Amino acid sequence: MRYLLIATLALSLSTPLRADEDTQDLLREGVKVSWYLKWGAVCAAAIALGSVVVIWKTDPERKTTRHLHQIRYEDLQHGKTAKDLEELVRQSGDSAFLRHRLNDAWGKPIVRSVLPDGSYEVRSFGPDGQPHTEDDLSLSY
Repeated sequence: MRYLLIATLALSLSTPLRADEDTQDLLREGVKVSWYLKWGAVCAAAIALGSVVVIWKTDPERKTTRHLHQIRYEDLQHGKTAKDLEELVRQSGDSAFLRHRLNDAWGKPIVRSVLPDGSYEVRSFGPDGQPHTEDDLSLSY
């Protein structure tokens, strides 16, 4: 912007009769450049945020962890009286929202079990689908 003002001042001093037209042209060009820079920055930010959202939504571990927490929440809301997850869905009013969360991000069923101490556990067997391996995700309550 500083250079634009200097150029405008120089033009107005060198050609006093055409200063208004030249100044207006320079100002219009400056506005165009400024507009392109602003929209370029907005688009770059939108692309960056969009890629973060896409990464966040497609992260299978994060998605499965959300499913485990939502199942736990519903189970606690209904007093942990359901004998299995299907019954929990029925207690929740046959909720399509909850029914959709009975599988993990890899398409395998989430398992709910009662532990020896009487607490509950919801578990995803992870990407390999094998029980009790390193990639399992579980939540006890």
